[in-house]
Amino acid sequence: MRPARKSPVLYYREIQSALAEDVAPPTEAAYLGLGKPVLDGRIHGSLWPATEPVYVLGDIHGDFFALAYLADQILQREEKLNLLFLGDLVDRGPHSAECLVLLDRLARQGKVLWLAGNHDLSLSWAPERGRFRSRVEPAEYCDELNLATTREVRRNWARHLIALAPSLPRAFLHPSETLFTHGGFPLEDLRARRPDDSGLLPRWLEDEKCLSDFTWTRMTRHPRKIPNRETLGSSYGHLDFDDFCTAIRPWAEIRSLVAGHQHCPEGFDAHPSWKKHPALTLTGFGFAEHVPYQADYRAYLTVLRLHPDGARRLLRFPVPSGDFSDFMAAALPHAAG
Repeated sequence: MRPARKSPVLYYREIQSALAEDVAPPTEAAYLGLGKPVLDGRIHGSLWPATEPVYVLGDIHGDFFALAYLADQILQREEKLNLLFLGDLVDRGPHSAECLVLLDRLARQGKVLWLAGNHDLSLSWAPERGRFRSRVEPAEYCDELNLATTREVRRNWARHLIALAPSLPRAFLHPSETLFTHGGFPLEDLRARRPDDSGLLPRWLEDEKCLSDFTWTRMTRHPRKIPNRETLGSSYGHLDFDDFCTAIRPWAEIRSLVAGHQHCPEGFDAHPSWKKHPALTLTGFGFAEHVPYQADYRAYLTVLRLHPDGARRLLRFPVPSGDFSDFMAAALPHAAG
């Protein structure tokens, strides 16, 4: 029996109650695939029940409304939540801590695979300064944690993220021969140093430089890009992915790529120029960047549904204006006016 509808406001009140009661973060995380940097679904094929669909969600970036609303929409259709989250839970939006608590609860109620995003990995604690710091800018979550008015329970959840993030997988090869990552894949200069022995390719993929490319690189509309190692966020094109698929073929056949990282105004980008190996970018959050959170919120929020037989379908859920205005009144009353 599917649960009754649960609005983002109800989710928010539950999480706020837990934070107000100083509920400590869990000592053990409930996410799938922890400690496996490159998760091979051909081996770990039982992450989710074989007869149930999996829903793929792009960057959330502190958008509690989007995370709660999409979780509820999925649970209106399924008995349980099977979720593949492409990373970047924190920063940008106003509710990073609340998103951390909610995703943890969803993982305990269902089955959630969280691939590390660059923002998830960037937060750290600087003991010599007695402050949190981040490798990305802007870093709104870090700034919030360093405010004198921030309660200790919120800092404890940040410490939980710092401890958890290094164990999150960086890439997932689905049995449908689709590669899921936050950013991309090991670029040309790293592939030039891959081992000739195909049996060593999995270990090469788990090299720290390869893992960094899975998380930090970005898709571009250019057919090919030369890696720029002056920055972590090198770009790549469809010909680069074609070459990667050829290079990795002794280990695995990869037919398509699904990633986050790039922020799509419509919530997704199907990249029509990617012919040989199709690609899809997903964005989970609904706010427009560089404007107040409530301004120009998307009319639709998008997820990808993976059927057990490998078929894929984009689902775009309309955002009821009443749901969003009720959430604004509860969570951001000053912004709601």
